[in-house]
Formats: sequence, C-alpha cells, structure tokens
Amino acid sequence: MAYKKVERTPMAWNSKGAIKEGDSIEGILKLVEHNQGAKKNSTIYTLDVDGQDVGVWGSVILDDLMSSVKIGNKIKIVFNGKKETSAGGSYNLYELFIDEDFNPLNEGEADENSVDEDEEFLNLEE
Repeated sequence: MAYKKVERTPMAWNSKGAIKEGDSIEGILKLVEHNQGAKKNSTIYTLDVDGQDVGVWGSVILDDLMSSVKIGNKIKIVFNGKKETSAGGSYNLYELFIDEDFNPLNEGEADENSVDEDEEFLNLEE
C-alpha cells in the first residue's frame, strides 16, 4: 500500500482582502475541517480546483449553504460582497451552486465498452 503525505492547504481563496464582489471559485469538495482558526470556531472547505487544493474559509452564511454539499460534489461559490448590519458590523454574502450533472465516479463520457450492471445481471439469468 502506498501512502501519500497530507499537506496543509497551501492557499485560501477568500482570505481577508483576497477577493472582491463578483469573484467565484469552482471545484470539487474534497475535505471539510471544523474547529479551525485561532478561536477554533471556523470551518475550512478544501476544493480541488483543476488539480490544486484551495481552501475556502467558512462563515455563517457560507456554512449554512454548504450544509447540503457532499464530499465529491462539484460546486461554484460566488462572493456577492458585504452587507452592513444595523449594529454597524458587516458580513459576507455568498451564492452557492451545485453541478447536478457532475458524476465524481465518471468525470468523462461513458465508456462505449461499459455495460450497465443491471443489464449484465439480467443477461446472466437468461
């Protein structure tokens, strides 16, 4: 068995000041790490973006949106800027899209030689 050393995600897409309104990221969700950051109250989502691991810091809004995403889903996150609160603070607005056509087990076209398992099973019974 071959082991590969797991390295810390080298970059974070949405570090403070790193993104602007309208920026987006697309990739396959690989890892969700809870209890991260200095206060251990943040979540980091690791996406495979064209073969490179990219971290995305969670937030109240993003964490809520990401609760429906499963490891292996292909997603797109869009940063829609900041919203001011009545108390004078602000929070980040995000949109999340899940690629419903993406199949993580078969990224390319179906192999013309592949046989549907049910079809193969039915042929064995004849």
